[in-house]
Amino acid sequence: MNTIDRILMLIEENGITAKKLTIEAGLSTGSITDWKKGDYNPSYGAIVKIAKYFNVSEEYLQCKTDNPSPPRRDEDDEIWELRREMSERSEMKTLFSLSKNAKKEDIEFINRMLKNMQGGNNE
Repeated sequence: MNTIDRILMLIEENGITAKKLTIEAGLSTGSITDWKKGDYNPSYGAIVKIAKYFNVSEEYLQCKTDNPSPPRRDEDDEIWELRREMSERSEMKTLFSLSKNAKKEDIEFINRMLKNMQGGNNE
């Protein structure tokens, strides 16, 4: 089983259509069709949106675990929000793709650096 198989399984188990998932999760039109054809793989941003939609973990969608329960996000909420923001902003997508294994401190440092470069706070 791969990520696409798991997404299709969740669609079927929840009795929805791929179109409904696309609209309600905010995915690009035709993404699921492209993934099924093998033209593209889901981006991490898409995986996050689908995981949130189905209330499963990103790791479950990526077949890294068979436990669909999302991890508790108590103290990780802030880092999760930073990663979500990075995945959605075009100027940060490359940085986001490199940040998947980064520590919270590294991501916070990078965010501060980028804000300073854009004329934000000078800490």
